[in-house]
Amino acid sequence: MLRNTLINLTLKIGLMISLLYSSLAAFVVPAKVVEYWPSFISNNLSEGFLSLFTGLLALMYILWIFSARYRFQVFSSLSTIIALFAISNFSNVGLLFSIAPIFSITLALSLRYYPRIRVVAQTKVTPLDIDGEAEIDEDSSNQNSEKDHDQHLFVSGN
Repeated sequence: MLRNTLINLTLKIGLMISLLYSSLAAFVVPAKVVEYWPSFISNNLSEGFLSLFTGLLALMYILWIFSARYRFQVFSSLSTIIALFAISNFSNVGLLFSIAPIFSITLALSLRYYPRIRVVAQTKVTPLDIDGEAEIDEDSSNQNSEKDHDQHLFVSGN
């Protein structure tokens, strides 16, 4: 448990450093940041707006990452943004190699926080109640063994 927590924290800190660098670059050298935006966006919007938007977006993601809310959504949206960034700068091979580790980190964290789905099914051992409580029939002769039974449900792919 501690090992997974440390791994997740290390990945989040590495991602935070990259986002912090992007945010600082947007405020210090806005022209350098705006050149990576697609031309149809950078030609129609001002340099100041795009750099401010980039810097604030990066800071917002840093806060969102460490807020521990909607973890899957933050990392999946961030990996989508990075993928769109890579597609829009596909001809810049050096940039693609520099953002590949960041994309891998966001993808790994989004897979880590993918929402788990719990399947509840009715069986002879634990009949399903609407409230989610398992009830045992009163006329059953093995009530204790049915209550203590540990189930493993295997659903066929057919």
